[in-house]
Amino acid sequence: MNSKASTRAQADFSIHPATLMGLVSLTVASLDNQIEFYKSALGFKLHRRAGQQASLGAGGADLLQLTAAPNLKRYRVTTGLYHFAVLFPNRRELARALARLHALQYRNHPTDHIMTKTTYLDDPEGNGIELYCESPEDGCFTIEDNDFVTRRTDGTLSDGREPLDVAALFRHLKADDKPGAPLPPETRVGHVHLHVRNVQAAAAFLMMAENVALAERRRDLLRRSQNAGCRGSWGLASASRRRSRSGPGKRVASRPKRQR
Repeated sequence: MNSKASTRAQADFSIHPATLMGLVSLTVASLDNQIEFYKSALGFKLHRRAGQQASLGAGGADLLQLTAAPNLKRYRVTTGLYHFAVLFPNRRELARALARLHALQYRNHPTDHIMTKTTYLDDPEGNGIELYCESPEDGCFTIEDNDFVTRRTDGTLSDGREPLDVAALFRHLKADDKPGAPLPPETRVGHVHLHVRNVQAAAAFLMMAENVALAERRRDLLRRSQNAGCRGSWGLASASRRRSRSGPGKRVASRPKRQR
């Protein structure tokens, strides 16, 4: 196959729109502390534990795998995990998750992305987490002039980072809802966002589409994600140009300490 044909084949290839995210795997310093956090603060169930590894989720497929490693060291402003996102089936379940965090007085940052309602937090070791539900009835993301734009249903623009009306979200709760209940079985990993050295290079690698304009692939990716109900995605951000947002201003990734 010649170079031109190979490029065309790569450009024509795409992941099936029904594809879902798999589990997220984190290396942690304290397995006991991290298990307790994900169970008590977020409602994860411990599926199994063997040696220095544990698997957690909502009772079905594993959503999170934790592996303990000695001599971990935190690195700031580096490539790696920005956050992983836990997708709840509806606003009521997200409201219950926020109520649990409020009851525990655990710091989090509720944000209205219009197309999703969300909150951001860090686990005790600094790994970024997003908890969210989809709300396409409120608006959508579009591409205009090669840039992502957030539009409300009435056509007005939003920066996509508005404060979340938590009181309105809590109105979806019912009298018998218990904040301490475990994750609903429909919960899954919605997406993962990464810090990378070079966004263009990372996007080209993930899309497997050499010599295809990034703007064209972004439009195609957006169309496929909307058609699939935003089933799962990757997000990229420059590690050297972190921008502040409604969530925490820092993200810390745990990595094994290098031996000198």
